[in-house]
Amino acid sequence: MEGPIVSGKPSNTAPAQGNGVHPSAERRVEFVFNFEGSKDDWPEEKVNAVAERLKRAIDDEQLKLIRVDLGSVRLVMSVRESDLAAMDLAKLREAASDCGVTLLGAATLERVTEAEAAKTALKEASVDLLSWEKTLPNDRWMERPEQGSIEACFQRNTSVTVLLGEPGSGKSALLSKIAADLLKIGAPVFALKADLLATEVRTELDLQHELRCQHHRPSSFCD
Repeated sequence: MEGPIVSGKPSNTAPAQGNGVHPSAERRVEFVFNFEGSKDDWPEEKVNAVAERLKRAIDDEQLKLIRVDLGSVRLVMSVRESDLAAMDLAKLREAASDCGVTLLGAATLERVTEAEAAKTALKEASVDLLSWEKTLPNDRWMERPEQGSIEACFQRNTSVTVLLGEPGSGKSALLSKIAADLLKIGAPVFALKADLLATEVRTELDLQHELRCQHHRPSSFCD
């Protein structure tokens, strides 16, 4: 989705120091620019060139690189709080492309941290299906043509896929393999064995308590 990146009120801000501007007019927030690629492929010169291009795109001479984090290539930068509402992902991507790099997304560090915590909580809640036996008794995985068809559905903006089969036909093993593969590439996954849930589970709140996701609702990524 293109357009403004940030909504709501950011936190963890701090006054800018030593630039001659009154702190109340220059509150800053840590912001994450997430780029395609590996940290090993980003020498210091490339990092500095991209940071300089973002500085010009945002029109902030005080824009400062704080660090480079793992997880694709994440440039954590200090940006003016007043610039957040006007940031446009399409314009930032265009600016980044001038340096030959692809900007995947951008968000405040607070929102990125919350999303990572939610991903961890959902993974822990998915343990029953993720631990389901995926291979034959000889530890061999039987190739399933349905796997490619199901994974292709994930490329759509929205999709609902119903997997039907006789008991023991390998539905759970297939979904466990797909879920594990998605986790390997860093995708958020929420997978459960509905037949293992307590019969009292009727609402999302019931499910939240059942899975002990006290701080993250299963629909966290649908907000």
